[in-house]
Amino acid sequence: MLNQARRAVPTKNGFGRAVLHQLWGPDRGEASDTAQAACHTLALAGAAADTDRIVLQYPEKHYAFWKAELVEFVHLFGPGGFAENLSTSGLDENEVCIGDTIRLGSALLQVSEPVEPGFLLNARFNHPSIARMICESKRTGWHYRIVEHGQFQVGDELVIMERPHPEWPIARVLHFLHQETANRQALEELLKLKPLGRVTRELFQRRFDDLKPEFDQLDALPVRPVAEPEILSPVERSGNDVWRSVLVRGIMIESPAVRSFYLVSAQGGRLPKSKPGAHLKVKLPNGLTRHYSLCSNSLGDEYHIAVGRNPDSAGGSACLHEQVKVGDILHITDPINTFPVDAETEHHILIAGGIGITPFLSMIDYFERSFISYELHFCTRSAKDTPFYRRLSCLPANRITFHHSSGDLRNRIDLNAVLSDLDPDAHIYCCGPTGLMRAVEGATSKFDRKRVHFESFGAAATAQNAFSVKLESSGQVFLVGPDQTILQVLRDNHVDVDSQCESGSCGTCIVKYSQGEVLHKDFVLTADERKSCLTVCVSRAASDHLTLTL
Repeated sequence: MLNQARRAVPTKNGFGRAVLHQLWGPDRGEASDTAQAACHTLALAGAAADTDRIVLQYPEKHYAFWKAELVEFVHLFGPGGFAENLSTSGLDENEVCIGDTIRLGSALLQVSEPVEPGFLLNARFNHPSIARMICESKRTGWHYRIVEHGQFQVGDELVIMERPHPEWPIARVLHFLHQETANRQALEELLKLKPLGRVTRELFQRRFDDLKPEFDQLDALPVRPVAEPEILSPVERSGNDVWRSVLVRGIMIESPAVRSFYLVSAQGGRLPKSKPGAHLKVKLPNGLTRHYSLCSNSLGDEYHIAVGRNPDSAGGSACLHEQVKVGDILHITDPINTFPVDAETEHHILIAGGIGITPFLSMIDYFERSFISYELHFCTRSAKDTPFYRRLSCLPANRITFHHSSGDLRNRIDLNAVLSDLDPDAHIYCCGPTGLMRAVEGATSKFDRKRVHFESFGAAATAQNAFSVKLESSGQVFLVGPDQTILQVLRDNHVDVDSQCESGSCGTCIVKYSQGEVLHKDFVLTADERKSCLTVCVSRAASDHLTLTL
């Protein structure tokens, strides 16, 4: 359910009020203290253009914010600086709603839509990001259409006389314009909002039309069962893992090679909540266990995972694509988070390749709802091959860049350009094919390792050599075969080593070694750390023997 806006408290003269401080005519000349038939003049000026955008109002109090935020442009931040016709005290984007009818002097105006700042403001301030900053701050101002022509002057009160849609303040419309851009319920409600201006309505309509194929697929899914709010689904224990039974409620095609799966508790209880970047271990019908990222943050009603069809699959993706059907039972662990969002960071750079987009979907949802700055760089072969393309295409252009290679190496992402001139506190996250991750690892080699995060679920290529590992504390010696990992052999011999991702991304299974040469395959250790440590889940010995300090 979408949050409802707080209804304004009516006064004896209306719902709210402000005072007109300054006024500009359509020629954007000097401020005027009087306005003989000003509304009529503005109406004639705008009649040939857009009648939903005859008058622009901007709250005077916002200028203090901009002067403090952008000190170098302080001389430009004054009434009239945002091309407004009306500069007022009182009322802002949180208080004014779409459809509000406002009395100003003898004129009657109706709020039609938010202002969409554009390149002209960027040019005026000689700053490429002013328009974006205005949108993100929700200090845009709003447009009026004229209901009744009349006269008004500086000092007149603006009084909200009618409020047919208190649930749609300007700030909330801006949220769905620039943050939750693919929220279906909001799009449907906004398209039914009759007073909404034509330009904004058409923008929401285009988004809805672009997303309709995805919405149609969702409509075709079986109805999700309602779970008891406080009752968790039962678990079964097997080895070190706790497993829950889930039912495949629905399957969606996200691209020619990617399918997503909607999972609900098989027993009707709720599932544990998840956080951005989390993944599940999934036990498949063929007995294999694989790791899959959650595509959304779950409150416990269901989980959503996506799986890319790997032509060289050892049985994991092939099983899910070819064998698993709606109604089947799978077994999953509770959410595991080895790829968390850094809570203290103000800007995040996400670099995804192919199916590596999945952990970023939950991060983006979190960033958008929390108004946290981020940018996504998504590398795929083409738009057709891009999973979740419709949803991601609705994000603001400054948030996402698609890098479509079309099979040409020259079209691949330019990491030097992406990672240049970064804020020193920005964090970088990467998930995708090994080649992309190694490239990002190389491009960030001089960065503080705490700022760079990797997630990999693909099996690391194994060196076709057998070697022995010796435990320094006990003297025990174990043979590691060509198709085994050190971690597997240690577990088989009852040597307890903590692990989570088992893909060299999280660093949970780091172990020190004292003798031997290591073939490192992780994404977490620095060059200095690799001189004495290894990740036993993916790294191997490049020598015949390896001594672990266990």
